[in-house]
Amino acid sequence: MMRQAAGILIICRQSGRLFLLRRSNEGKHPLVWSLLSGEMDPGDKDAHATLEREIGEEIQIPANIIKMRYVYTEKSKVLHFHYFIGFVDSEFTPTLDHENVDSGWFEHDDLPTPLFPGLYDKIQHIWKQI
Repeated sequence: MMRQAAGILIICRQSGRLFLLRRSNEGKHPLVWSLLSGEMDPGDKDAHATLEREIGEEIQIPANIIKMRYVYTEKSKVLHFHYFIGFVDSEFTPTLDHENVDSGWFEHDDLPTPLFPGLYDKIQHIWKQI
């Protein structure tokens, strides 16, 4: 069965800044800045449900404060990754779990480094969908 995952670029309507997480030392890409994302679990009915679960787990805010919209799916031989854009009215301060060591709000043209490989181009592509 094809692995499925989803990620979301969260943007604050008030400030125009976007939210990124800095991954922990765990996993393939330690200490890089990334979108909130995760793999679909067997109990997730779709990519939207995956993101709702990941939002609760990784940043511990109510998922319903984020207005989510599907943008596109990137397909490889091993993974289908579903990209979403999400809007919040104001910047929030998350409570992070063990998967991330930092978070922040950034201008789309002044992003932190190091970014997850290829993420800069993906952010620019999603940004054009606003």
